Amino acid sequence: MVISPAEIPASLQFNAVEWFSQFSADGKPIDSTELQPVLEFTLLWNLFERETCDRFVRLVDLRKHVDEAFAKDQLMRDAYEPYLLFFRTRYSQFGEAGYLSSSLEPAQHSQGCEDSNEILLLQKVLEGTCKGLNDVVFALLFIAYRIRNNLFHGEKNIYRLHTQRSLFVAVNSLLATYLGQTCRRMRN
Repeated sequence: MVISPAEIPASLQFNAVEWFSQFSADGKPIDSTELQPVLEFTLLWNLFERETCDRFVRLVDLRKHVDEAFAKDQLMRDAYEPYLLFFRTRYSQFGEAGYLSSSLEPAQHSQGCEDSNEILLLQKVLEGTCKGLNDVVFALLFIAYRIRNNLFHGEKNIYRLHTQRSLFVAVNSLLATYLGQTCRRMRN
């Protein structure tokens, strides 16, 4: 049985934007239109994770998916060049090494592993010293993965997300590009 919004009792109605605005440091309301790319990211990531890694992304599985797509000739270099340029520009604004080390710090996992090897690969891709298409695509998707982790594990301040609108727009487009190239039903 599907309940329409009109059937939800008044005591259960909730406006998240108003609720979040109550807690903002400066008391300014949150502009939900500025957060639309963040909502879209959560939906795209849901689809991405389901289609590429059987509903649970581990970097080893993501790498395997990218390498398989590369082996099947599904990846088109020209499609990823704009993303590479975007992230090169973004990270060079902050001083590449410093920004990467502070914003993409190695994630500590329950097994005690770190993703420092992926950060090193990302640095090489952004520097242009690593140009293999599968490495480039994996490095770009690694950025999306870390954004996802930072968003869902509390590293991203929800009251500053509006300042990262262009980041989410770019990553959303990246995820859609990858899915469009690698998922059969999206290519048909």
